[in-house]
Amino acid sequence: MQKAFWGLLRKEWLVSKHSFLMMTLTLGVLWLIGLGLSIYYNEPSISTVVVGVILFFHVFYLSIYLLGGLMMEGKTQLWLHTPQSTLSLLLSKVVTGLYLTIISFSIFSVVLVIVSEPFTGGSDIALTSLLFLGGLVILVNGLELALYLMFYWGIYHTIGAFHHLRKYRVVCFFLFLIICHSLIVYLGSTTLLTTITSFLPLPIETSNALSFNLDNQGGSVDIETDQLTIGSILIFLVKSTGLLFMTAWLLERIVEVK
Repeated sequence: MQKAFWGLLRKEWLVSKHSFLMMTLTLGVLWLIGLGLSIYYNEPSISTVVVGVILFFHVFYLSIYLLGGLMMEGKTQLWLHTPQSTLSLLLSKVVTGLYLTIISFSIFSVVLVIVSEPFTGGSDIALTSLLFLGGLVILVNGLELALYLMFYWGIYHTIGAFHHLRKYRVVCFFLFLIICHSLIVYLGSTTLLTTITSFLPLPIETSNALSFNLDNQGGSVDIETDQLTIGSILIFLVKSTGLLFMTAWLLERIVEVK
């Protein structure tokens, strides 16, 4: 089983490596444009802001990777002809997308450390620590967003599997989104979930916002933090696992991927 899963990971890398390189080159070109503008206007903050935006973009990186892979699988129907379970196939895509996100984020983090020297006063250690915490937040939020989108993708195709609902698939799908979002907001405001979220705080703070303050004399980098708790970690793990298993069940039992 383990050997088969490593085979799936290798297959995912072979399929996605060209897209990964093209994405990295595209982001690199965007940064070079920002660098060119910085040189032209003699304003190094432009390059710093551009690479900061690129880093923030990584919260959507995994979602783009997963949805692109799922749409390709839907067109080719390759996973209908494999002995591996749908859960294994989805998990291999998530794992591959995660490490590609980490690699890409690390590349542009190094770029940010280099170009932001005028604003940090040479305090590269503090900026590196900030980027590490910010990267964890981006990775976690990006994973949660991607799993939700993957689940919604499964729901959309599930509705289309019922012939009498196919004509109204878009309407039904948006109704489901509204109901689902309302339920999430309601549960998030309940006393029980609030209590669980604040359960067993850890001596670790995670960044939830990053801002650059720029002026003619230089600038600074500010960070807003939240305290990490065991409860929030447990909720994240349960939610992520549930979304992954539900999506696999939908695709395996109900959906015929087209």
